[in-house]
Order: sequence, then structure tokens, then C-alpha cells
Amino acid sequence: MPDGIDRPGLQPAAITEAQAIADAGTVTDACGTVDVTAVADAPATNTAGCKWTQTWTVTATDACGNDATRQVTYTWTVDVDDPEFAACPTASIDLDCNLAAITEAQAIADAGTVTDACGTVDVTAVADAPATNTAGCKWTQTWTVTATDACGNDATCQVTYTWTVDVDDPEFAACPTASIDLDCNPAAITEAQAIADAGTVTDACGTVDVTAVADAPATNTAGCKWTQTWTVTATDACGNDATCQVTYTWTVDVDDPEFAACPTASIDLDCNPAAITEAQAIADAGTVTDACGTVDVTAAADAPATNTAGCKWTQTWTVTATDACGNDATCQVTYTWTVDVDDPEFAACPTASIDLDCNPLPSPRLRLSPTPVR
Repeated sequence: MPDGIDRPGLQPAAITEAQAIADAGTVTDACGTVDVTAVADAPATNTAGCKWTQTWTVTATDACGNDATRQVTYTWTVDVDDPEFAACPTASIDLDCNLAAITEAQAIADAGTVTDACGTVDVTAVADAPATNTAGCKWTQTWTVTATDACGNDATCQVTYTWTVDVDDPEFAACPTASIDLDCNPAAITEAQAIADAGTVTDACGTVDVTAVADAPATNTAGCKWTQTWTVTATDACGNDATCQVTYTWTVDVDDPEFAACPTASIDLDCNPAAITEAQAIADAGTVTDACGTVDVTAAADAPATNTAGCKWTQTWTVTATDACGNDATCQVTYTWTVDVDDPEFAACPTASIDLDCNPLPSPRLRLSPTPVR
């Protein structure tokens, strides 16, 4: 007959005499039948934690009073409490971008520690349903994690995951294909300026982070012309990126144009000249040079012509040369001339002939040659 019966995981009903007799096994006697009885040696004892034990003595007595005993010891667990999840997550867990498939082991780990008053537990996990696309690139799935103790008590923890599926790069809607002319003497180009000039960036799955950096220092291409290219990078939350190159050109010019031979003396226009014109003043100011290219030349009279004395007049014109960057130089051209349209006048021209009498001497004015003698 067995010495003891272990019922792991079992929370039994009260042990009965019949149960103890049955568990003691078959009794034989050489002379006939026997009377079998059973009684618990003592009340059940809590040995440790949820473990209990009790020993029953089974006695078999034959018709002549001969007897035999067998002790049957029972052990069992008393456990009516479910396991407990110490930190089952209450919020969804964000798995970020383009994750690998969620596994049972991952869900069990994310459910956190499980405790049970009576020992170890068996933990399993299963997805409640296939992953669901909630909006745009966002997906979600809930897993139920179940902890079951040796007595069949169980507890569950639901772990919800969210993640983004995004394998597409952002897009620049209008990345400039031609260089951007910054005109003359601009301030240093900034990251913010390059980002703005790259234009709008769109991404199918949300916002993007945009940065910009110059590819190299600015380069002097020719004369006063400079250029620099900036690379603008847009990166989405999943690490997909796109670039846009923005090229700038500009002119560095802080020097004024120069008049090669601006006249230092007044120009005499002689008598009764035609009205002075802008073109005439520009021509008389002479050649203009500029280190960075062509110039725009204009001229204007400083004031109306002035009668300086008698028939003498004068007027000064200012000729202005302006380059493409707004630097300018001036040349003053002064003109003088005579205004005279009246003939001279004889104050007392004789109206009658003048009688020179006899043999007058030749008039000095006539200078008559003597009549030759023949």
C-alpha cells in the first residue's frame, strides 16, 4: 500500500474514511474477509506557504482479531487566489517605426512581473486579433497575456502596441532648380534662409525635421560674382529622408565707379550754342569704369543757366554713374558760352557825301596807288 499520496495543484474536498481505505489499496487475509477502517491521525497541517498535509491510519482486522495497519499520508495545496501582474501597462506601448512581428515572448515581457502566493505560474500570450491600421501610417494590436498557477487560478493582462509603418521618403514640393540671386552684398546666408528657400516639405506619415548646411565655403566664380550651395535635409520620424540643394549667387561690390577724365576746367561752347542735352553732358564727362561691370550714367543741370557778365553765360551739369550694386560717382561738367545775336551799330554814319576839296591826300583808308608816269 502507498505510504503517501501527493496531489500537486489539487485543492481537494475533505478527505473521507472511504478515500483513505481506497488509497490504502487491497487487503488480503488467509482465512477470509477483513474489516477495514480508517481514521486521521491528526488535523491537517499547513507545512509551508500553501502546502498542507494529513496522515490517515487504515486498519484491517480479520475475524479472529488479527490486524494490520497502513498509514496513508496526503499532501495538497490550498490556493484560491489568482496570480497578480505587478505592473500591467495601462497605456499603449509605442514600438516606433517598421517593427518586426510582435512575439509571444515580447508580450509576456512587456506585461511585467507576475506574482502568485503559492508558487510559480505558467504565462502565455496571444494576439486578440490581427494588427489594425487606425489612421494613416498608424497601426495597433492588443495581446492578452495569461498567468495560470498550479491550481488553475489565472489572471490576464492586456498589452496594447502602436507603431508606424513608413518606408517612404519626405518630398520637397518645389525645390528650386535654378540658382537664387541674392543681388548685392547680402548678409551671410543662414540655415533658416536655406530651409525657407527649399520650399514646403510633405510626408505621408506626419511632420519632418528639416536641417540645412553649406556644402562648402562660398566661391568667387568670376570678377565680383560669388556662389554657394546649401543642402537641405528633411527627415521623418522613421528616419526616411530627402534632400534639396539650394544654390545662391550674388555680387560683392562696395567700390564706386570711376570717371577716367572728368574735366577740371569749364568747356567753352562759343556763341549761341544749342541747348545743352543730357547726352552732351554725359559725353563730356568722359569714360566711366567699374570693377564689377557696366554702369548706368545720367546727367542733370544743377540749376538754370546763369548770366555771369555781359553776354557771358554758364551752367554746371552733374553726371552720375551708378553700378548694379548702387555704388555711385559724380562728375561736374561746367559750360560757358556767349549769347550774342545783335549786329554792331554805327553811331553817326554820314548821310551826305563828304567834299574833300582839291587834290586831297589819299585817305589812309583808301590807300590809293599813285598813277604811273608814262
